Amino acid sequence: AVLCVAYDITERKTMENQIAASLREKEYLLKEIHHRVKNNLQVISSLLSMQADKATDRNVINSLTDSKNRVKSIALVHEKLYQSKSLDRIEYGDYLVKIVNHLFDTYNVSQGTISRTIHAENIYVDINQAVPCSLIINEMLTNTLKYAFPNGRKGEITIDFMSDGKNYMLTYHDNGIGIPQD
Repeated sequence: AVLCVAYDITERKTMENQIAASLREKEYLLKEIHHRVKNNLQVISSLLSMQADKATDRNVINSLTDSKNRVKSIALVHEKLYQSKSLDRIEYGDYLVKIVNHLFDTYNVSQGTISRTIHAENIYVDINQAVPCSLIINEMLTNTLKYAFPNGRKGEITIDFMSDGKNYMLTYHDNGIGIPQD
């Protein structure tokens, strides 16, 4: 005896294909949104640069440069999200290297003056945490590069970024002159 059972799964396969196509479309749209946000932030950064070029007051120029760097730190998060396979998180070690290099270039830190060490391998951070962390790191680095090593003083900056699975831990250290007593 032979028993054959057949089910028509055409409708099920059609639905699966529609769901897969819808998911691909949403992923594409998310990538496009991150790309556009990055581009819009780049426009803001360029406008700040143009304004700084017109300014003559050193305090105004410094404020505009600081603002431009804050915008760049957020834009870089969106750039990393756009380039990432995962659309909701970035590999943060690579981000740290890029933002540190950008700030060193912005403040014209010559090779060999201030060394930098970054430990943050295989740490993934979602956008809700990446933007605030990036702004905090931007502020710490900016303050260090502007004030901790005056007159070409040599020094070191170390950034450790770790995760215990639930929390992120940032350790930032420089051997600059420190905060004055007054």
